[in-house]
Amino acid sequence: VAALVLAASFALFAAGDSQPLQWIPLFNPLDLVQLAVLGLALKWLGSGAAPDDLEARRIPIIAAAAFTLVTVITLRATHHWGDVPWNGSMFSTSLVQTSLTIVWSVLGVLGWIIGSRRGQRGLWLAGAVLMAVVLAKLVLVDRGHLGNLLGIASFMAYGLLCTAVGYFAPAPPRTLSPSHPAEEFQ
Repeated sequence: VAALVLAASFALFAAGDSQPLQWIPLFNPLDLVQLAVLGLALKWLGSGAAPDDLEARRIPIIAAAAFTLVTVITLRATHHWGDVPWNGSMFSTSLVQTSLTIVWSVLGVLGWIIGSRRGQRGLWLAGAVLMAVVLAKLVLVDRGHLGNLLGIASFMAYGLLCTAVGYFAPAPPRTLSPSHPAEEFQ
């Protein structure tokens, strides 16, 4: 498992060219292998064969790995479909920054909504933290792209998603103990 995770980690830096097949997110060989390794790592971490300290932290570890993989898949999509070069200069393009803003915002909103519906305050807070990171990214990075259509779209997408969250995902209760009633944030 460790060797597979190491190989999948190195593959994060590959452009994932799937010639002669057309590149399709999640359905190209590199993404499929990385998803399989992620699933294998999740199964191993929950099997009891993993060290106790890793097994106790399996959810944050897999969540961080899945977030990284989604980010890399987004970068690969901008590379293959947007003709953005696969190097460090890709982060200075509007397409990459807008794509990351929208994908991260959708993930944050999903965390908010699923955490609220299931009453999982940790997941709800993780979504809120991700949305705060996206807001900081908008202010510090995307502000430079505000003069073009993609920059404006990223600000609008973030605003619309945050507006929807207020309706769909109120904060779950802080406590669920019978002696102290749950606080509602509605």
